[in-house]
Amino acid sequence: NEQKIDIDILYDMTLSAHLNESWELLESRSILLIEYGTEKYKEWARNLYIEALFNQNKFIEFFSSLESNCVISEQERYWKARVAFATAHWQESINLFKAISISNSRILFMLLFSYAETGDFSGFDEVQKQLKKMELNEVQEVFVKVCSLRIDERWNDIINLLEENLCKFTTQELRNYQPQVLLAKAYRYLKDYTKSHEHLVNFEAHTANNIRCRIEIAKLAYARDNYKKCIAQYDEAVNGAISILPEAEILEYILSQWHMTDIEELIDELPGFIELYPNNMEFRELYFLALAEQSRWLDILEQSSELSQEHQKN
Repeated sequence: NEQKIDIDILYDMTLSAHLNESWELLESRSILLIEYGTEKYKEWARNLYIEALFNQNKFIEFFSSLESNCVISEQERYWKARVAFATAHWQESINLFKAISISNSRILFMLLFSYAETGDFSGFDEVQKQLKKMELNEVQEVFVKVCSLRIDERWNDIINLLEENLCKFTTQELRNYQPQVLLAKAYRYLKDYTKSHEHLVNFEAHTANNIRCRIEIAKLAYARDNYKKCIAQYDEAVNGAISILPEAEILEYILSQWHMTDIEELIDELPGFIELYPNNMEFRELYFLALAEQSRWLDILEQSSELSQEHQKN
C-alpha cells in the first residue's frame, strides 16, 4: 500500500516534468517509473523516456533504448521518424512516417516538407491533397505554399512569402513549422549570410537546442569558413553522435576538421565513416591525406591494398 502511494507520487512528478517540458527531469523520473511502476505505467513511462531523450538530442541512448526492446510500439516508431526528420534524413523520414498508423496534420506537414526536400512531386501532391481536405488555418495555408516553392527551389519566392507572413505565426507555430530556419536556409543559398544569421538568432530566441536549427547554423558557419563553429554546432546538434547525420553533413564536419588540422580526430573517426559510406571517395581521400600528414606510409599501403581488392570484387 505504501509502495502504491509512492508510485502515484512518482507518476505525478513524472507528469509534472512532462507538462513543464523539463526533459532532464522527465528522463530520470520515467526511468524510475519503468523500473518500479506497475504495468499500466510502464508503457506510458517508456514513451515519455523516448520523448525526453529526443528533446535532449541524446540519440545514442535513444537508439540503444529502441534496440533493447523486442517490440517497438507505434509511439516509438513515431519518435524514430521524428529523429529522421530532425536530422534531415528526408527519405527515411518519409518511409517511417508512412509506416505508422497515426495520422494527423502535424505528421502530414512533416511528410509534405520531407517530400519537398527530396523533390518527390508525386508524393508531395498526394499529401497536399490530404491536407486540402482538412480545415487549415492561415499559417498552415502559407506553409503549404512555402513547401510548394521549396520543391521547385524558388528561394527568392520563399523569402518574399515568409517575410510577408512571419508576423502571423504564433510562437508555437514558429516552433512547429520552423519558417525562420527555412528562411535562413534560403538566404544561405542566395549567399546573404547576414540575413541567414539574423533568422537563426531570432529562432533561437524562442527555441533552444533545436536539431534542425543547429544543423543550419553549422552549414552557415561552413559557408563562412568558420570551421571551428561548424564542428561545435554539428557536435551539439547530435550530442557527438555524428554518424547519425546525413552523408553531406558528415563530409562538412570532416572537412572542417581537416581545415582545423585536427589530424588525430580524423584518423580516429574516418574509418567508421568509410565503413558507413564505402562508396564515398572523399572520405577515403581525406583518410589518406590525414595518414600522410603523420607519415604513416604502411597504413596508406594497407588502405590502398584494401581499396584495390574491393574494386576487383566489384
